[in-house]
Amino acid sequence: SVVTRPAAARLAAKYRVISWDRPNCVGRSEFAFTGARDVDLWADQIVELLGALNAVPAYFAGPSMGNRTNFAVAVRYPDVVRGLFLYHISGNENATLAYDYWAAYADMADKGGMKAVAATPYWSDLLRDTPARRAQLIDTDPREFSRVMRRWTAAYKPSDAALLMSESDLRRHMANGVPTRIIKGCLEDPTHSRATSDKVASFLPNAEYVESPGFCAEWERLR
Repeated sequence: SVVTRPAAARLAAKYRVISWDRPNCVGRSEFAFTGARDVDLWADQIVELLGALNAVPAYFAGPSMGNRTNFAVAVRYPDVVRGLFLYHISGNENATLAYDYWAAYADMADKGGMKAVAATPYWSDLLRDTPARRAQLIDTDPREFSRVMRRWTAAYKPSDAALLMSESDLRRHMANGVPTRIIKGCLEDPTHSRATSDKVASFLPNAEYVESPGFCAEWERLR
């Protein structure tokens, strides 16, 4: 992303940096519709990738969706995580985003099949210049696709401490003892708010909770 790519380039001067191409997002990876939640699919895949690259344990960092994916890795595979950076944590009031992410496409698959899904702006953009991915999406069973999309949508709960970060998982993460640094949310950003980072930090008393100079100003500039 425009946020992580410059940081990755600077870190690569001293460290081995791996930036990966998640399925069902912009890139060229094959689509994948498995897992109890979207973040579980991605967590399983990144752990497998890092193992194949002999790159574990590793530090994990990424904003927003990447942030909650990395948290899922830390909760489910703590031995793989040398350290976790939590920043731009999405608030649980954004749980309704799951309809736009996934459920809307379940409705389309139910009514018009996978060709209707492929014609939407999001998926058609992902299919641009990738004939193999287009064939894969069109050949997907629309009933199975719809079932998975609704399952992923149901995982986004307004009752969680933050989006896809439940109180029980936060306590489990604390018990696992994975070193964690939380960067305070930005007062000007209602989607990744200071109130959300405060709440997450309250469940992780052993984590570092820091305010990074210039962090919020740079985020506003890039987003």
